[in-house]
Amino acid sequence: MTSPLPVTFVVTVDVEAGPRRKSAHAQLSAIAWPFTFVEGLTPQSTETIDLYDAKRNRKRSKRPLAPSEVAAYASHRKAMRAFLDCGVPFGLILEDDFRLLEPAAFVARVSALQEAPVEWDILKLFDFQERPIVESVAVADISIVSHGSPTAGMVGYLITRRGAERMLSRPTVYRQIDEDIKFFWELDLRVLSVFPNLVTDVSHELGGSTIEAERSEIKQQRHWTVSVKGLGQTALRQLNYRRYRKHYGLKLKNS
Repeated sequence: MTSPLPVTFVVTVDVEAGPRRKSAHAQLSAIAWPFTFVEGLTPQSTETIDLYDAKRNRKRSKRPLAPSEVAAYASHRKAMRAFLDCGVPFGLILEDDFRLLEPAAFVARVSALQEAPVEWDILKLFDFQERPIVESVAVADISIVSHGSPTAGMVGYLITRRGAERMLSRPTVYRQIDEDIKFFWELDLRVLSVFPNLVTDVSHELGGSTIEAERSEIKQQRHWTVSVKGLGQTALRQLNYRRYRKHYGLKLKNS
């Protein structure tokens, strides 16, 4: 018997009947997967503006955030709150530029992941970078893996109630969401991945990234001292990886 499907939210800033909405709707309808669109927040929204802590960003991040990056984080948080309001144990959050890989197997694989005897708060269904696998547990015909530290990519992920509560525990943010999960120990989060990816990013087929232009402009404008600070942040993060890897690595339930 398979587990009930996780409550699913697709974060979108697309217009009604836009290509991203059409793509998401077509894919999930084809596998009879119920979902709800979450209207993404804009850089101009009050919630986005109030969420960004520029002072802490200067101290603890390698570069300023583009307004669209803050809006993306705020939109994910909105989806997490919607998940918590449902009272169910698992949620699935997708960005509107996702594509299901092997959709015929998606339902069975997600059901198996929910039943897997592995502790996790966020289970990433997509990683941008291929990195060495430190630990793995086979689940059906795929695996839950630890790379030692989370990689970038929040196009699609399963999340527990504890995971959502921990992600929402900060009143403000100062890193982009992809970067923040790399500092998992700060939020007491166990972030693991699925191998191989179950979804991928096809923003290039749907009009391009809604964030990349602003992000690139900020990177081009940064002073050399920002790059030096970034190297320091990376070194500190890697030290903490080694310090916290054992505690936050792949752990079987009741072990």
